[in-house]
Amino acid sequence: MEILGQKFGPYQNNEYYCERCWYDPSLFFPDKPGKIIQRCTFKGPRLSNEELNLIEIIDLYRQQSINPNRAVSDIWEQVLGKQRIKIPAMRARQKNILLYFGKIKAYELLLLSAVDQWSDNDCEGYQRNQYNSKKREIKDYLQKCPIPLVPAILGSIKDGQFIPENGDCFGHLELPIIPGSIALLDGQQRTSGFEVVFQEFKEFIKNNGFDVDNGIIEQYYELFNFELPIVLINSIKISDKVRTEKKLPEDIDPTDIERAFFFIINKTQKAVNASLKDELAYKTISAGIRGIPVIEKELWRTEVVPIANSLNGEQGPLEGLINLGGVPGLKKPIQLNGFVTSLKSLFSNEHFTSLTAEKKREFLHAYWGMIREIIPETFDKESYNKFLLTKSIGIYSLNNLANDIFNHCLNRHVDPFLKENLRSYLYPLKNFDWSIETSPFAILAGKKGVKRAKEMMIELVKVAEVNEA
Repeated sequence: MEILGQKFGPYQNNEYYCERCWYDPSLFFPDKPGKIIQRCTFKGPRLSNEELNLIEIIDLYRQQSINPNRAVSDIWEQVLGKQRIKIPAMRARQKNILLYFGKIKAYELLLLSAVDQWSDNDCEGYQRNQYNSKKREIKDYLQKCPIPLVPAILGSIKDGQFIPENGDCFGHLELPIIPGSIALLDGQQRTSGFEVVFQEFKEFIKNNGFDVDNGIIEQYYELFNFELPIVLINSIKISDKVRTEKKLPEDIDPTDIERAFFFIINKTQKAVNASLKDELAYKTISAGIRGIPVIEKELWRTEVVPIANSLNGEQGPLEGLINLGGVPGLKKPIQLNGFVTSLKSLFSNEHFTSLTAEKKREFLHAYWGMIREIIPETFDKESYNKFLLTKSIGIYSLNNLANDIFNHCLNRHVDPFLKENLRSYLYPLKNFDWSIETSPFAILAGKKGVKRAKEMMIELVKVAEVNEA
């Protein structure tokens, strides 16, 4: 039978197939992955046969994305032949390490990347486990944030060829199209976020078939074509080089190199100070930028920050006492991050959360204003170091107490926004021993210590028994 139009082959027994059969997503041909990947760019709004084939291929490759079996990869390469993918790249040298800086599309990264995950059984691997909650966070960030910046991925290749163009530094990198062609050293969580997008898209197509909303398809296509910066090393060449130069033991192998890089990246990075994170999160939300998971998870914190700033401001009850950016050496006893965290119970109170931002500010100004008025020596810059009130135990216990005071005022129909109305509740604090040497708080520490300190404060002010008359 003669095949009309384009034909594919020859395959086993010198067989050829027509275009319709070759593009059938349910049929596999050895040259299909290479040809589909090189020719396909998700473009929408309609699903083509090429794209449906690519979806199936990605799904097949992702099954080998954790601890890929080298023997399986070798078999794949034997079946597929030397199919390769090209990514734009620039090469550079850092001492004896050759680096490749390139860009790769999300769907290409899903095809080629894998992780060598730690296993307790044989003490092999180095990557941490992936967590579904983190994957979903990144997926939401990619879909919802208007400025989804994704930092560079770091990966290792064991087989790749750089083809220079227009000089020695610029060109493209050819990588084999097999599972685990890129071993991820840094960026597995970012990659897994795109994987969740892919699985979500697959489920969407399964449930809707070809009767789909073009706008939704466009959104998925945009993410599949998301270009990620990537830095690649060749761990085989590095291990060979240091072995030849006798800089490291002769039995060092590429996985040793990859493990070392993973450790260096994850143990030498300096995290942003927690207080500065809170200030930056507040400013990000104030700018109208939403969809960043680490901020959205505890959005209430961004409500506390401007209040803390005003408490710390000129004429504020905590003027100059809060270290807003976590800068060391400022001699400010209250860390912004701790102050914000200690107000979680109040900012989880449904009666309080329903208030306007200004009313929330009014209450905390009245509350801390009265505490300062009752025991001013604990706020004085010349003497506060002698007392525990502005230490963590004092701030946590008093900010926890604020929630009880607020509730008590509401139950007694007392206006909690007037400072003077809080005097009778807080006045017993004056007689409490706040001394750093002799206070009963001096032996308390941790969450249990904070809980006990709050209980002591409640007992002291006797919120439930105050006779307002």
